[in-house]
Amino acid sequence: MTEKKILASAKKEFMRLGFHATTLQQIAEDAGVNRTSIHYYFRSKEKLYGEIIKEIAPMLTGLKFPPDERFSYLWFILIEIQTNRPHFVSTLVQNGYSDWNREIEKSVILEFKTLDIEQF
Repeated sequence: MTEKKILASAKKEFMRLGFHATTLQQIAEDAGVNRTSIHYYFRSKEKLYGEIIKEIAPMLTGLKFPPDERFSYLWFILIEIQTNRPHFVSTLVQNGYSDWNREIEKSVILEFKTLDIEQF
């Protein structure tokens, strides 16, 4: 149960702030656990991030995100493209997703623009 709470909190924080702006302390507080629990289950912020990427990766082809979370997924990917591109792409590859390319990136940006968000 603790592991699932940590994953849910990590997903929420990474998707809201991106990898660099998210801290393990934020994740721990949101999950209601201490930071040592995160280290016990996941060893590092990078490995926890990898678990979130592993969950998201299959949705990238065709941008098949849950409809009620579509904006959050697109926002997360855009944050990662802008602030963390090399790590984001290498984490995708490490987790078995080697299909990331400029076409998917363009699709994400176009999809985001159809939501009438002018930030990008």
